[in-house]
Amino acid sequence: MSDPDRAALLFPVGQPLGELHARPGGGPSCHRLRIGRRPVHLTDPAEALLWQLAHGGVPGGAPCTAGAVLDRAAALGVAGAADVLRTMLRSGTLAAVRLEPAEAAAFARRLRMCPMLLGFGPLPSGGVAVGLAGGVLAELPAPIHELWRWAGIAGSIWEVCAALGLALPAGAARPPTESLVLALLGDLHPMLTAGAVYLDAALTMETHTTTNTQQSLLS
Repeated sequence: MSDPDRAALLFPVGQPLGELHARPGGGPSCHRLRIGRRPVHLTDPAEALLWQLAHGGVPGGAPCTAGAVLDRAAALGVAGAADVLRTMLRSGTLAAVRLEPAEAAAFARRLRMCPMLLGFGPLPSGGVAVGLAGGVLAELPAPIHELWRWAGIAGSIWEVCAALGLALPAGAARPPTESLVLALLGDLHPMLTAGAVYLDAALTMETHTTTNTQQSLLS
């Protein structure tokens, strides 16, 4: 198989469920995830590391691309990181996407964004604060906050972006769904790093779910 596209953005997929320890005081035997209804165990430490690195936090604020993750993994002593990455892309525990409309649309249709944390309201900067009772963990741009706010009732990223476009006030310019998806992808890694969201497999029965999402946003 060819090498992964180093320029593609890389994202972790699955809800983290913590480490599983075989015995008290021992190291983790695996890192547990849930993708849809399917439990996933990352038994290879290299897989667990790449999954964590794909959340973002690249030094200097650079994009979290496959190349950046591979370089960070190599610096941490991971041998054969490209092979591990290929395996994880095939298994669906990582997802890669280039910022091109058609590829971004396919990515948005097969994954959903699951919001975490609490919304604390608008900030003087114009953004919206999210966090836990102990304090603010992230500031989301107002349009991205709307996507974050409604994502939990949508079957996919595409659904919530399409529904939000329809929910704009009458007479307002409705941006193409693809442009909302691209904007969201540009802000997704900071939300993943803060624990504000996780990515999961898209729900089935998309047409039915889209109708429900649109009705909720329009009501």
